[in-house]
Amino acid sequence: MYGRLLLAGTLFAVAAGAQEPRPEVTFSASREGELVNVFGTVQLPVAPRIAWSVLTDYEGYPRFISQVKESRVIARNDTGVVLQQRGEFGILFLKQTLESRLLVTEQAQRIVLARSIEGPLRDFHGRYELEPVPGGVRLTYHGRFVPDFDLPPFIGMAALRYSLRKNFQEMTEEIMARGQRPE
Repeated sequence: MYGRLLLAGTLFAVAAGAQEPRPEVTFSASREGELVNVFGTVQLPVAPRIAWSVLTDYEGYPRFISQVKESRVIARNDTGVVLQQRGEFGILFLKQTLESRLLVTEQAQRIVLARSIEGPLRDFHGRYELEPVPGGVRLTYHGRFVPDFDLPPFIGMAALRYSLRKNFQEMTEEIMARGQRPE
């Protein structure tokens, strides 16, 4: 009996060790007065072009970011891509639905800049940046905005932080998943 338990434990440990560890995400969201600042970074063992294909798959966001319910390209022109997005954030009983229109510009398959055209996030500016590193790519996000809705001091910021981190994590998981697909 003891021998079987030891064998089962060893097999479990080997199987668990064989799985690739999840990349460590560094993430923060803080408030300074009305302004919310967001930062996230992660190093991923995938080619930069794979990360780029996920970042710019705007209409695919609802498939892999659970809180994005709709993301449509309204226009593409010399100034960038106009996106219409609908989603929600929150935890438990505190849910907020958001509908916004964004102007997105892409720079050299390395930087995606977004700013709000209309919606409940005043002065929204977001920036994804890809930096090639040995063995993969570093994805960094910086964002800032002023919410045009009530955000209760403690639970509101906790719900917002949870939702934003979850979105960033789901984005990185999709990048990893696409990186493991055969080409």
